[in-house]
Amino acid sequence: MTDIDWQFHFRNFRNNNDKMKIRCHHAGCAMTKWHDGRPCCWKGDVSYSPTGNGATQDVYVPSGFVVNFGDWWPLIKDGLKLIKDVGVYFIPPKKPSEMRQILADVFALEVDIIKEVMEEDGMTDDDLNELMESAQKSFEQTCHNNNMNPGRVKEIARQMGLADNEWALLAGQDYWDNIRGTGDGGSPIVGEHGWSMFRGPDGDRKIATACFINKGHFIYAVGWKDDIDDYFWSSQINGNWQCP
Repeated sequence: MTDIDWQFHFRNFRNNNDKMKIRCHHAGCAMTKWHDGRPCCWKGDVSYSPTGNGATQDVYVPSGFVVNFGDWWPLIKDGLKLIKDVGVYFIPPKKPSEMRQILADVFALEVDIIKEVMEEDGMTDDDLNELMESAQKSFEQTCHNNNMNPGRVKEIARQMGLADNEWALLAGQDYWDNIRGTGDGGSPIVGEHGWSMFRGPDGDRKIATACFINKGHFIYAVGWKDDIDDYFWSSQINGNWQCP
């Protein structure tokens, strides 16, 4: 089965007694308030826990929404080719089978599924060997394109308990197009859907601009006026920004 159930996980790094307000907005829902031209569909007051262990209200699972890995593959492939801002962090593999296993771990799928999707795309072992050469640079390029320090991003991932070879970073315009989505159906991943994620409070609200992918789930590091806040959240919003 190539379908991946969407889950959004929020890891609060703000180590005090305050819970972090998280709001998810999605077209078609009926809650209030509206932000970014969309109604609210989930609210969480996330307690401190960078690893997620013992946290409260830290996971949002949209009802019945799945994405086929075959729809993810073109974006991942372009990221590995250094065309898109999605970088897979991994210890350099020595052969194509190891690369397939890395992608299987990132998306929590059987390696046979990864192999089948690649074969349907016409990718041979020779193609994958060539891809692996540029893939080593995909993570660092994604970081540099989005003003992130690669070493610090790796440290944040480890603080969240994300194992090496089991995560990817999606950032910048490619996050904006494929997770937030434009609602015009242009993204094969979200189609006419798309989620706008906010961290509060209302007086200092920011929208998510990047996330980790781990085990097929979206992992959001949530900081407060620090480098985590700067890396993954922004107050600079396009013309659709609405804040009643």
